[in-house]
Amino acid sequence: MGKEQLQDFFRQKSQKQSDVNWQARLDEYLRALSSLHAEILNLLAAPRGEGLMKADAETIRVNDKFVGPYDATVLVLRVGDERVEFVPKGMNIVGAAGRVDLVGEMGQRMLVVQPGARWGLVASRTPTLKVMPLDEDSLLDALRSVMRQ
Repeated sequence: MGKEQLQDFFRQKSQKQSDVNWQARLDEYLRALSSLHAEILNLLAAPRGEGLMKADAETIRVNDKFVGPYDATVLVLRVGDERVEFVPKGMNIVGAAGRVDLVGEMGQRMLVVQPGARWGLVASRTPTLKVMPLDEDSLLDALRSVMRQ
């Protein structure tokens, strides 16, 4: 009896197809990632214009269990002798449509893309996910928390 139920279970699972269009989700995530980089560069236009910081892009390989490996762009900020990176982590994130980690010498902060391709900074994850909109103040707070004092 148990062996037949086990076979039936796998038979049913093997016939079930996912309703998710993973390629469309990946395309949406990559567009949102590009939008995030543009938004950050826009928020940092004044210090960039004064030559106080530089921005570069690097390509990394991200491996997602549903779509496999894909190339994504890391936004790199250089301020003096410090380097801060906005590193794509993937599109399959609980409570969000994608994640990017802001990584500096002193730590990291998480950004998530919400419905409507709006990016926000994670303020807390427990007991519930709390996300602050990405703006000049929240970006400054995040940069201060990951960079040397």
